[in-house]
Amino acid sequence: MTSPIELRAAATSGVTPSASATPAAMYKRPAAAQSSIGDVIAPVHGVRDAMARKGIKPRDHARDNVRALREVQKMNRAARDEAVMTARMTGDGFKLKKFQNVQSKIKMGASTSRVDAPDTVAMSGGAGGGSESKKFLRKGTRPDVTKEPVRPFRRKVENVKPAVPKKDEVAVLAPRSDRDFVHSNAKEVIEAEPARVHEEKEAVKPATYGKVPRYLAERKAMMEESKRREEERKADGCPPGMHLMPESERLDTLRVLQASHEEVQQQIFRLPLVIETAGQVRRKNALEAKLKEISDAIGIFDRPAVYVQDD
Repeated sequence: MTSPIELRAAATSGVTPSASATPAAMYKRPAAAQSSIGDVIAPVHGVRDAMARKGIKPRDHARDNVRALREVQKMNRAARDEAVMTARMTGDGFKLKKFQNVQSKIKMGASTSRVDAPDTVAMSGGAGGGSESKKFLRKGTRPDVTKEPVRPFRRKVENVKPAVPKKDEVAVLAPRSDRDFVHSNAKEVIEAEPARVHEEKEAVKPATYGKVPRYLAERKAMMEESKRREEERKADGCPPGMHLMPESERLDTLRVLQASHEEVQQQIFRLPLVIETAGQVRRKNALEAKLKEISDAIGIFDRPAVYVQDD
């Protein structure tokens, strides 16, 4: 029995459904509908994707390249093994291409200087039946090499003490003397000349000898200056840690402050009568604050005695 969905799909596609029709055949749409809707739902990603959708299996080039490389490696390995076996069979070792036609100097020298000496025996033959020969010495023909006898080791002894005398040896003593050594020593001391007194050389004195060093003089002056200031402070009623400013320095400072006061006043006089902008207001306030600060300083330095803090 055909379902309503199958009938609707058949009507859309224009194909009459049959009882034996498969669901895939019934729902199959025209090529135009498939290309337009399918590209939106499942877009094609490259040529290989399009071939796979058509049922064509795309070629795996990477796998083919790996197989080709392995085949080349196998052929090269077989050729190398064959060359090694050929070299072993012929008795020739590995040689570079530029030395292929060059014979071994050892073999050439052996073939040209192969003369059997009377005291040697030439042996030929081998596993391969070659003509390679070797020379050996005959028995008893080795030259007689006399070895020097081994000398016993003797330690070199220096500054050896004399041997202890034996019991039958008599020691020869020095002859006795009747000299009075006490009397002779006293006589030598009395008759000896008095020892000469070495004259002491006058030591060389440096240029600053007996002078007070400069740093001590400077330190002494600093101490005297601090002592003088302390006495003046006590006499003038100066607070501790401060000293009286000299009169000349006070007058110079007062003169500079008065000139600054006049200059600030002139700047204030140049301001407009009506101040409206924010910049003009800030400038006026700054000049007035500066004028007040200078006025306070003039009041301080206008006094007869000004005390400043010690350095």
